[in-house]
Amino acid sequence: MRTSILAAGVLVPVLASAQSFEPFFVRDEQPRILQPTLCEKPAYPRNSLRNEETGVVTYNLKIDSTGRVLDVKVARSSGFRDLDEAGLVSLPKCLFWPMAVKGVPVQSFRTMQYAWTLD
Repeated sequence: MRTSILAAGVLVPVLASAQSFEPFFVRDEQPRILQPTLCEKPAYPRNSLRNEETGVVTYNLKIDSTGRVLDVKVARSSGFRDLDEAGLVSLPKCLFWPMAVKGVPVQSFRTMQYAWTLD
């Protein structure tokens, strides 16, 4: 039996039993962004733009079994506090395919990098 729910503006299938989760959730074993349009690009901090700061930030994300971000922490700094903190605001708004074990979605952790560049 298949039904759907509207989650954060996205139609998500809901399946009747744990066994029927397998086709929906087992995409890969690493959580990935469900719909990139839901993952808001961080705004470049004004002070960082003015000072022409660039760099790469590595974030650790804790993702629940529904694909929502529970926690974000800076694992490796860009060297600029404002750049690091900008991602902490936007990444919790992202929605991911959750990690699955034997077809059952589980809480997981993921590392992401964000490169701040001036265009």
